Amino acid sequence: MTLSSCIRTGSGPDESSSSAEDTYPENCLSAGLSVAFPHTFLWILRDAAITNPSLPFQGEFVSSPHHPVSLCSNGSQRQTLLASLHAIEQDDHREPRSRKRNFHEIINNPDYGWRTYYPPARYGELVPEGDTPYSTVQLEEHQLWSPDYNTIDTASDRCSTDGRKSLATCLADANITVAEAQEMFALFSERMAPLIPTFYATDFGRLPAEPVYALATIYTIARYLPDSSINLASVVYGTSPGTPTQSVTTGPAGGPSSWKSSGGDRNPCENKANAVADHVFQCTSLFILQKSYSMLRSGLAFLVASLTIGGATSQKLTDDAYFYGQSPPVYPAPDVKPHGDWRAAIQKAQELVSQLSLEEKVNLTAGYPSSTGCAGMIAAIERLDFPGLCLQDAGHGVHNTDFVHSWPSNIHIGASWNSALARQKALAQAGEFKRKGVNIMLGPSVGPLGRVVTGGRNWEGYSVDPYLSGVLVKETVFGTQEGGVVATTKHYIANEQEARRGGSNKTVAVSSNIDDVTMHELYLWPFQDALHAGTGSIMCSYQRINNSYGCQNSKALNGMLKTELGFQGFVVTDWNAQHSGVASALAGLDMAMPVPYDFWGPRLLESVRNSSVPESRVDDMVVRILASWYHMGQDSKFPEPGFGLAKNLALPHPIVEARKSSDKPILLQSAVEGHVLVKNIKGALPLKKPKLLSILGYSAKAPDRNMVPSEGPSAWAWGFQSGNSSELVEGILLSENGVVRTLSPSGYNGTLVHGGGSGATSLSTFLSPFDALMVRADKEDTQLYWDFHTSDPIVSGVSDACLVFGNAQASEALDRRGLRDDYTDTLILNVASKCFNTIVILHNAGPRIVDPWIDHPNVTAVVFAHLPGQDTGKALVSLIYGEVNFSGKLPYTLAKNESDYGALLLPDLPEGNFVNFPQSDFSEGVYIDYRHFDRDGIEPRYEFGFGLSYTTFHYQNLDIRTEQRRLKQYPEGPILSGGASDLWDVVATVTAEVKNTGSVTGAEVAQLYVGIPGGPVKQLRGFQKPTVRAGKVEKLTFKLTRRDLSVWDPVVQKWRLQNGEYKIYVGSSSRKLPLAGNLKIGK
Repeated sequence: MTLSSCIRTGSGPDESSSSAEDTYPENCLSAGLSVAFPHTFLWILRDAAITNPSLPFQGEFVSSPHHPVSLCSNGSQRQTLLASLHAIEQDDHREPRSRKRNFHEIINNPDYGWRTYYPPARYGELVPEGDTPYSTVQLEEHQLWSPDYNTIDTASDRCSTDGRKSLATCLADANITVAEAQEMFALFSERMAPLIPTFYATDFGRLPAEPVYALATIYTIARYLPDSSINLASVVYGTSPGTPTQSVTTGPAGGPSSWKSSGGDRNPCENKANAVADHVFQCTSLFILQKSYSMLRSGLAFLVASLTIGGATSQKLTDDAYFYGQSPPVYPAPDVKPHGDWRAAIQKAQELVSQLSLEEKVNLTAGYPSSTGCAGMIAAIERLDFPGLCLQDAGHGVHNTDFVHSWPSNIHIGASWNSALARQKALAQAGEFKRKGVNIMLGPSVGPLGRVVTGGRNWEGYSVDPYLSGVLVKETVFGTQEGGVVATTKHYIANEQEARRGGSNKTVAVSSNIDDVTMHELYLWPFQDALHAGTGSIMCSYQRINNSYGCQNSKALNGMLKTELGFQGFVVTDWNAQHSGVASALAGLDMAMPVPYDFWGPRLLESVRNSSVPESRVDDMVVRILASWYHMGQDSKFPEPGFGLAKNLALPHPIVEARKSSDKPILLQSAVEGHVLVKNIKGALPLKKPKLLSILGYSAKAPDRNMVPSEGPSAWAWGFQSGNSSELVEGILLSENGVVRTLSPSGYNGTLVHGGGSGATSLSTFLSPFDALMVRADKEDTQLYWDFHTSDPIVSGVSDACLVFGNAQASEALDRRGLRDDYTDTLILNVASKCFNTIVILHNAGPRIVDPWIDHPNVTAVVFAHLPGQDTGKALVSLIYGEVNFSGKLPYTLAKNESDYGALLLPDLPEGNFVNFPQSDFSEGVYIDYRHFDRDGIEPRYEFGFGLSYTTFHYQNLDIRTEQRRLKQYPEGPILSGGASDLWDVVATVTAEVKNTGSVTGAEVAQLYVGIPGGPVKQLRGFQKPTVRAGKVEKLTFKLTRRDLSVWDPVVQKWRLQNGEYKIYVGSSSRKLPLAGNLKIGK
């Protein structure tokens, strides 16, 4: 039976049948066309099956190149299709988009730079920034003709026209002429291109499956027309039929530039284009749909449905020209200006640069692969005794090496609210970096700030509040650079989610769309503090800022950073975050990591020689880099770069001990102070020589393994000892293909000491909570029972207390799935139902909802233990046994329900018209976290700044005094590091007293909030953490600067100090503020 007879006799699936397979004759299936779908759509279909198994695919994919797939439509469906296409064309009054945007135009566009495209692991992985789905097909065709891509065989004996003739028969059976098929393709290329991004976004859950089939069908018909019908080059490259394809002048030898023009019947083996097409058609092993009965039944009619879904569907953006101008251009890049304590270092750098050749200068602007374990390396210039530079992660300890300490994460330091401790930790930590030969520490992080509550990297920062984050990052920069190591403050700026952070081969990176006021008053604030402290480096971020990539955003780099804030150091990319050559150089980027790829290196050298980039711009890049080296004193008695970082820790290598025993008290104290006690009733804590303790839950013990890998990435290197490292690997790989993956709520293989990703620390030694409890129990002869694996464990009826351990993990590359964990909640409730004194300890990388069990009468104490580093066990035991007092406070707001966070609970994903250009609109302005809860009258479970102690405190005697001199509205001081010098002038002083009304000594975090006219009800603008003995009083003094009381004026582009009345509040948290008064500025 022929395919045409199947169609004419009506054989095929019946509309009323529940199973097409039951009613479709097998011989009709066998008579189907052996058509290889174009590879682009094959991979789309495969992605659809992988990401959404519920789609109605009939059977599995197979790799046979001859498997039958039916592609024909009947005559009535053809008429419906053509009528619909004509109607859409008539309704479209826009100028048709040119299809002549070929690969040559893309790679020669200075906005994109130049990149070598290596054969991908799968088709469609490498798409230049700003490219469109249509030119993605062009790019893939270029890859197929690449001389380095040896998977395509064009031998003439592999060519055949059988399939093409069969397709012509299929068209005839459907009463579709060649001319009509050409017309369909022309309409498709103009009108259906906006629909393709939907498939590139892999958001198949929101779309019917049928348009995928339909697009594959129409493209295949256009691609594989009979010999005399259409030039393949014109289909792929947009040239007109009959036009010689020699006009397409790019591509490797033997590629499109050498194609013959079409005309008349031809042997498909006579030109390479058709030879390869036939090879793909007949010979290549591709994933083909095994069965597609619905295609035979409805065929191209499905395309009509996809076209008539709605106007939004047909209006999806495919070109980033729509966004041009949203980020204001600021040029040229300003040269560094010697001033302050950087003056001598900059002058030394300028002298050294004057001795360098252009080639040597260019070599200093990008990394190179080295034999060390450094994350990045800058090459040495031996003739001038410059040894090179080693850059290494991260802000919580030396990453991916041995013989170093695992320090508490920054969220833990944020919970300590101890600025002096932050500086002490940074100084000790810098010593380890220096002893390992690290010149540049890739931290600290104040971006993300924490706008998205489930953001995967929030734990790397200090707090969601810009003031608290700013104070702590300032002290961290001071301590790090006092230790002789360059601090790299990151990720600049508005990098607030992991989802789509760097884009994929299907979409560009998400854009953080943010107004100027919100930028300055919230996200820029802590970076400004870091610059005021003299940070030597700033790392630009992956995502776009107002639709311009962060590492080529001239407003962010040239404008805010180097002009407004007077930055004297250098800007380095996050790894692989560079998207252009000339554009990024002119926008203010100074160093590309980990290597220049084809953007810089020889290309930057060429750009200088052809005057695209002034050599003075390269001079400024290198001066900034070398000035940081000089400023830290690294030109004298600094270890050889990277000498203590082995490339492969599993192989024999020199041991370089970076730890110092004198640092251990700081290590322990920084672990202690980040614990926050949020509930303590019935005298549950501290423990008083208990006779029997039950230790329950997966997070009490150490992970099962702490082992370096023999090679490649590992759970150890990326901080997933307690979790499932495959989640990180899958998350990274899927994100490259446009699929958003979230992280499981908890790491069930042991306690957490840090988060995951490049910020993870390296464990040399550590005591888990269970290990430390065992040591204490042995000392006091306490009976211990434990169960780390059961969700409903047996509980001894004579337990003095049941300690239940859970965690809430987070990682780079993956946002958190949510703020709940059903397994852990069930564990806690099961234990509480059997134990009258249930104490919950959560090692959490961020907010974690507790309302399912927090009010249970048997849950007597709750501790947020955050991420304490290697001293987790020792710190916890010292706290719960009362050897030291709890003093931590929450650096975020904990809601009662996830929904209380509103739209900022989860990251923004591609949708609607912008599915190919993801948008994240910061429309909430400055109203995140407690500002949001205050404005909307939402009662939190535990407010920002909340934390309990074993003692109590009383606040008294508030006094507010202003400067008597007349204050001008705008600062007028010279621009120094961090901005106008007079922004830090003190304009008011607030004093108060805090009394310890309990029976034990404790440290109290006293907080000052200001209600600025026209702004949020209150904003943190001061804190102190005095230690107060029982019954004693300590005086508090808060100095308010011009910047603390100002608002950003977007018109004048300066901070404005308003005349009027300011509310002043002092207390123990953002909602417990017993002292209140007024501060008057101006008349």
